Amino acid sequence: MQAVTISSVEAEYKAMSHTECEMIWIQSLLCEMRVISPGSMMMHCDNQAATYVANNPVYHERTKHI
Repeated sequence: MQAVTISSVEAEYKAMSHTECEMIWIQSLLCEMRVISPGSMMMHCDNQAATYVANNPVYHERTKHI
């Protein structure tokens, strides 16, 4: 997936979104292979602004273009 980003927050947010899709796909693949995972998958992000946008639903309205 390639996209032009205006800020590092937008780039990090898009990367987190893509990673989440990949994690869901891997989890469903493991489920189809009957592999039991011990817990949920965890994603870490070091960009505080992107984490804040992802965790705060108020800012989703302001970032619809992302």
